[in-house]
Amino acid sequence: MKLLGLLGYPLSHSFSPRMINKIARKNNWDCSYHPFSIPGDKMADFIKAVKLLPVAGFNVTVPYKQSILQYCDELSAGVREIGAANTIINDRGRLIARNTDVTGFKYGMKNLLPENINLSGALILGAGGVARAVVYALKKMDCRNFYLTDVNPEKERQWREEVSGMFNNCEIHFFTPQTERLRELLSSVNLIIQATPVGMFPNINEAVQFPFENLTQNHYVYDLVYNPLETKFVRLAKQSGAQAHNGLNMLAAQAAKSLEHWGFSVAAEVLFNTLLAENQS
Repeated sequence: MKLLGLLGYPLSHSFSPRMINKIARKNNWDCSYHPFSIPGDKMADFIKAVKLLPVAGFNVTVPYKQSILQYCDELSAGVREIGAANTIINDRGRLIARNTDVTGFKYGMKNLLPENINLSGALILGAGGVARAVVYALKKMDCRNFYLTDVNPEKERQWREEVSGMFNNCEIHFFTPQTERLRELLSSVNLIIQATPVGMFPNINEAVQFPFENLTQNHYVYDLVYNPLETKFVRLAKQSGAQAHNGLNMLAAQAAKSLEHWGFSVAAEVLFNTLLAENQS
């Protein structure tokens, strides 16, 4: 049996173990998917255990999408450019890093944006590992102007040192999240990505500070949080007339691509419908 799992800390918010184990049982796959809730000071021990045990691979979520790279033996070209990974393959003790967040994000975007839309730019709330995958994916979709907010002023320095290639053929601006600056950007940017964990279960009554009253029907809001199904951020965006989605599509599509790396095949739509049915019942 292949052992699979999700590395992160904490993991109480995650739908992945329940979703993947249900699909595995339905398809008679010889695998089992487990939550690996590992504190940072135990990471080296976890990596040793993975190499000793029959763990075929694992996904990676916050806060380890960047730090996991130091333990990997091989990085895909996308991972090297993004500087973050969310999928690890264990090839007989060699850890190979992939990033399926890009696939997941692009899949979710197809369900949010109308065809042939001209992306004037993207406002991205947060500048962590998933934000790097977002910029990488949007560049593939011909978006060239990015505005990233983060309360940590060191983020820009980290990006320029760790993923300097990300700045090629585009404009990336960093700034601290201030309401007036956000209002100004909403007059020229039509895509807003919420890429922080704020509002994630169990903190479902929280939302990043944002001038929701300046959103219109011409704005598209994508909150990458998927638990709860409707975050406070999504709810307030919809109330202002914006088109808004959560991160459930992204979760399903990145999981489908991860499973493919581990030798299993399932359509993203199947995973999405499974998640939706379970969490609406």
